[in-house]
Amino acid sequence: MSLKLLVIPFSILLILILVIGFVKPDIGLLQEKQATYATKLDQAKNIDTLLGNIDALSALLKSESEADHFVRNYFPQEMDQGRVIDILNFLASKSGVAVDTMHFEEPGSGPIAASAEVALEETVSAGVPLAGILSRVATPKTFSTEIIVKGRYENIKNFFQRVAHMNRAHKTRYFSIKTAEKRGDSKDDDTEILAGSFRADFDFMEAAKKQNALYAATFTKGTFAMTSYTIISDWVTENIPLLEKPVSGRPNPFQ
Repeated sequence: MSLKLLVIPFSILLILILVIGFVKPDIGLLQEKQATYATKLDQAKNIDTLLGNIDALSALLKSESEADHFVRNYFPQEMDQGRVIDILNFLASKSGVAVDTMHFEEPGSGPIAASAEVALEETVSAGVPLAGILSRVATPKTFSTEIIVKGRYENIKNFFQRVAHMNRAHKTRYFSIKTAEKRGDSKDDDTEILAGSFRADFDFMEAAKKQNALYAATFTKGTFAMTSYTIISDWVTENIPLLEKPVSGRPNPFQ
């Protein structure tokens, strides 16, 4: 066989080797670089808008300090069993009922308790998926409270009404009114004294931290959606203030 006849097949084979071994990887790398460049370019265009929105939201929080304070108390970031105890005792005293028992279930002990999870988020920019970002996805944790109060029907009804409108987010599980059970040593013969039972779940949620704020929904606008706040603040009529630690004694006992 003449060597001239082998030149063309070997040339074609050599070209295929060069394309598969060198040119094709370079084309794939070029396409990857182009996609990354398009993503970075899109991010650069949005960063000025993002910073402007953050400044606008920060200024809005300062001007709406009352709303900010309300939301932080209504749906707190940490467990506040002590505050819930104060609220229920305060509302019981205003309603003219006596607290008989109060029981709490810690987060994790109830069937509906939830915990924070770590999820993989994917952001898409101009049709190009960004790398997955590990982000802490906060889900509400819950503690449950059951309280039994005693008093007359009108007073227990008033207590339930006040609890429904208190300035702390909760989910009512059940409430009931029935004849109070008399203890063996009780001398109270008042048949109008009833027992009211109330059980509710109180949610709280830790703040979620995101590693990438560029495409967070919160920062896509320079204003907050206040519709939910308006509805809740109109519903709440029992604004129980936070109890402050009483000052006992004088700062200097020798003065």
